Amino acid sequence: MAITVGLDFGTHQTKICIEDTADKQNPNYSFWKFEDVDGKMQLVCPSVVQLNEVYDVHLVLGSTA
Repeated sequence: MAITVGLDFGTHQTKICIEDTADKQNPNYSFWKFEDVDGKMQLVCPSVVQLNEVYDVHLVLGSTA
C-alpha cells in the first residue's frame, strides 16, 4: 500500500489531502476532516494564530484564536 499525504497551509485555512495508490490504475483521493467548535466536521481548519499576552503568554491556534 502506498499513501501520500499533502498539506496545504493557506493564509486563512489548512487542508489535508490523502492519496492512496494501492491500485495504481485507480488512485483514491480523500480529504481529512476537522471538527469545528460546534462539533461539525469540516474539510478545512482555520489557519489563524493568536499570541495572547494579556494575562500570560500563550499561543492559540485555529478557530479559537
